[in-house]
Amino acid sequence: GLNVVAGSSTRGGVKAVLRILRLKNSHLVVTPDGPRGPRRQVQPGLVYLASRTGLPVVPVGIGYGKCWRLKSWDRFAVPAPWTVAVCVTGEPIPVPADAGKEVLEDYRQLVQQALDEVCRRAELLAGEKGQRSMEAVRPAGEAGRSVAA
Repeated sequence: GLNVVAGSSTRGGVKAVLRILRLKNSHLVVTPDGPRGPRRQVQPGLVYLASRTGLPVVPVGIGYGKCWRLKSWDRFAVPAPWTVAVCVTGEPIPVPADAGKEVLEDYRQLVQQALDEVCRRAELLAGEKGQRSMEAVRPAGEAGRSVAA
């Protein structure tokens, strides 16, 4: 199972980071956009955590054949019953332990690009945009191994 550590960029973030660092887990699951958005924008805390824990960032994208999108800031997806679901992962991205602010920003942008790519591919493979595309099957850079979650 997973331990839950509540915290965000706007509430309890520092305490959450300290608790995570004490857990010494070999895996963390983080939603990379903050609680208020913008949607799908990687926040700096993700790469900071990766740097300080020594854990790589593994970008994961999920797409659904049919889903309802909530009218929330993040357009949260609720998959329709019996729909196709696709999970695409990218290559792990290690972040140097001694990374300073500028290097962390470079890695934040790298993670953002990788996350955008796996999300795009998952949505295309699932047909979320209305049709499946063979373009999504072609390898694109380092991202792109499909797995079942």
